[in-house]
Amino acid sequence: MREQSCMHTWHQTPSQHDPTGLHILNLIDHWQGPTAAVITCFKCQVPGIIWMQAWSGQHNELRIFSMALLQNKTVQIFMENQDRAFCDLSRRDQELKALLASAELCHLLFELDINTGEMTKTLACNNLSRISYQSWQKGLPNQAYWQHCFASEPGLLQSNYRE
Repeated sequence: MREQSCMHTWHQTPSQHDPTGLHILNLIDHWQGPTAAVITCFKCQVPGIIWMQAWSGQHNELRIFSMALLQNKTVQIFMENQDRAFCDLSRRDQELKALLASAELCHLLFELDINTGEMTKTLACNNLSRISYQSWQKGLPNQAYWQHCFASEPGLLQSNYRE
């Protein structure tokens, strides 16, 4: 993994003097809020990809996302290609698959309240076999697993990510 001096404090609420949090560069998919997106760190601009693994709440407002880091050049190419018109209707999906293939392994999961924008809990990704990049429209195959992980030991999950 790349060595960084930034702590990537995505889980902290931004303030006027200390901008932190998620900055969405490209919204890949959404339903009443983001379900997949290319993001960057507000401080150092390191890009990543987030993908919804589970959701809950009365209006699906609590969402658990996986996050994997990306290379700047990869994101630049992806963004340029997304702006192009393609004759091949499957090209956008192929570009997304290439982006996912180039991503580092997931190392962080977080719960986001999309009503407030608050990242309420984080968890180190220690079970890669449960990470899915399937569309929410096809179902979230490990939703119950991730909901259980985030609900089981809330004291251990608060802001535990540091690079």
